[in-house]
Amino acid sequence: MPEPTKRANSREMIAVHDMFRREFSAMPDLAENVKPGDGGHATVVADHVDFVAGLLHAHHAAEDALL
Repeated sequence: MPEPTKRANSREMIAVHDMFRREFSAMPDLAENVKPGDGGHATVVADHVDFVAGLLHAHHAAEDALL
């Protein structure tokens, strides 16, 4: 009798996808709240956007590889 196929445990995906939706939804307000000339705040927001976008790319690469 063949072994049953192992299925991926995707419960954690809900939390991850919720985080991405929350963070990407917040980004327009984060950018709009940077005051003109406030380079420090702009850098923090830009770094956050880059970080979350990088996480999304890594997340999708892992999904492609593992699922």
